Amino acid sequence: MAQASEQAISARFLSQNRVPMYAADGDTFVATDTIGDADGTQHVRMKRLYKGMEVIGGDVVVHSRQGVAVGDPSLTLRSTFRPSITPSVSAGQVTAAVTSDFLKITDFTARPGRVDSVGVPHLVIYARGGRPMLAYESLVVGQPNGDGASVMRYFTDARTGEVLTRWNLIQSLAAEGTGKSILFGDVPLNTTAVDGSNGATYQLIDSVRGNGSVLDGTGLDVILLAFIPHAFDSATVFTSPDNIWGDGTAANRESAAADIAHGVSAAWDYYHDVHHREGILGDGTGVKSYAHVSFIGSSLNAVWADLNDPALPEGNDIRGMLYGDGGQNGDTTFNPFVAMDVAGHEMTHGVTGATAKLAPEQTGEPGALNESTSDIFGTMVEFHANDPHEPPNYLIGEKLFASNPDGTLALRYMFKPSLGVDTVNGEPVASADCWDATVGQLNAHYASGVGNHFFYLLAEGDVVPEGFGIGTTWNLGPDDLVCNARPGPGQRLNHGARPSLHGVGRDVAQKIWYRALTVYMTSDTDYADARIATLNATRDLYPGLVKVVDAAWAAVNVH
Repeated sequence: MAQASEQAISARFLSQNRVPMYAADGDTFVATDTIGDADGTQHVRMKRLYKGMEVIGGDVVVHSRQGVAVGDPSLTLRSTFRPSITPSVSAGQVTAAVTSDFLKITDFTARPGRVDSVGVPHLVIYARGGRPMLAYESLVVGQPNGDGASVMRYFTDARTGEVLTRWNLIQSLAAEGTGKSILFGDVPLNTTAVDGSNGATYQLIDSVRGNGSVLDGTGLDVILLAFIPHAFDSATVFTSPDNIWGDGTAANRESAAADIAHGVSAAWDYYHDVHHREGILGDGTGVKSYAHVSFIGSSLNAVWADLNDPALPEGNDIRGMLYGDGGQNGDTTFNPFVAMDVAGHEMTHGVTGATAKLAPEQTGEPGALNESTSDIFGTMVEFHANDPHEPPNYLIGEKLFASNPDGTLALRYMFKPSLGVDTVNGEPVASADCWDATVGQLNAHYASGVGNHFFYLLAEGDVVPEGFGIGTTWNLGPDDLVCNARPGPGQRLNHGARPSLHGVGRDVAQKIWYRALTVYMTSDTDYADARIATLNATRDLYPGLVKVVDAAWAAVNVH
């Protein structure tokens, strides 16, 4: 009886709030997640359908207390226009277009791309960033050189056949046993004892943390998921007769598994202890982690895979972590990709996928925020664990480098993102320190610098980290950490004229970002929307700090 009453209240609430939700005739809503506050306020995340078709970018979070709206809904679709649902191009034409695009984005001077399968396109309403339009959604599996192994989700204009956007669904870091890990030394591991005729054996299954498991993926490559049913079924859970895992060397397959189990438990504990979240997916269940996986022949990666699409062969709906073994890349030797911040980064993609669902596209600000969120919480996992073998800092992936004497070599630098420079097609490309209108055109890993930079300034202020200050190789001062401290053409700025930027501390900053992610961000949130989301979250949690949060955004040119 109570359930029927709740459903009736929900239906009545939706009926009464269709105007602020920009609901058109034909729009329906399906709840996907609910967060409840101590004061009875509920935040219900919903996907939007139009005449049965999903509205991409139409998701909404409604906020209510006792059946009455509290504030405006969180959304990015602010239009009741809906297009005709009759396509002008066929599904076959779309398949040809996405296949061509998939191959066209390949850098053929390196190695040719390959398409292994293309899913049957289906119609959706595409409402991200502009006027809603009828589009086809389809899936292409294969290998474009620029992205490595890819399960690429495409949206194509159903009127013109133009590719609107694409993104990769593979996102590219109890008994108690002892793990003899590669990066962390000896670590305690929660395992599962199994009684047998010859006594107990042990499995690398963490019964304390939702039965998350580590499996041996030796010989498996992600490309197999494209065309072989149950491709990873041959992977087996690591077992041990003595509950000792590895010997500290990469030559022993159990050693990397110990690093993985340690990192997974650190991520679980962080989300549980700090955000009261039960597991990566929020449902109390652990995830599978596959060690020693290849990525179309390369071992230089670690990814969160969320492969739940009917276009894939049966049994390949993997949702978990895949880890590579590292190796040589040019002149640089990489350790196995099992560093704690990298693992925390990748597993946070699972948290984002289960909450805001920020589009994991390779360009665009929502994709940048997806990557930034993973860097932020991967770093916070590191600080929460406070493991002396991987001292917490605002560098991403410094433990991946086999040679890193002073510890300042990293994949990304949150306090000054432009320190991270890659070479793409022979040209240097740096991460963005500051927002401008071109940020959304960068690869998401570079565009994420704006969000990373904001978070550092919010947490720590304009304080230069140890090892990067004046007189070091990096020679950074406080003014180098903000975007508005340098004069423009014809202007002069006296030293000390800029007020200092004070941080609120990591504990406060991480809680603001987590609430913004889970309560206010939606799939198409951009940096301007993220500013609003964090301001709303700050008003909920720390109302006296709203101006401080706004100042941190202003320091990276987001207003």
